[in-house]
Amino acid sequence: MDFILNEDQKMLRDTVRRIAEEKFAPLAAEIDEKEIFPS
Repeated sequence: MDFILNEDQKMLRDTVRRIAEEKFAPLAAEIDEKEIFPS
């Protein structure tokens, strides 16, 4: 089996990682700090 990502897959991975770090990480930290559960 070949588990090496091609260039398109690497680009998608990097884009998803960047979005998660920029958008979701700060929100997750706020949710943890305030101990809330968004519905």
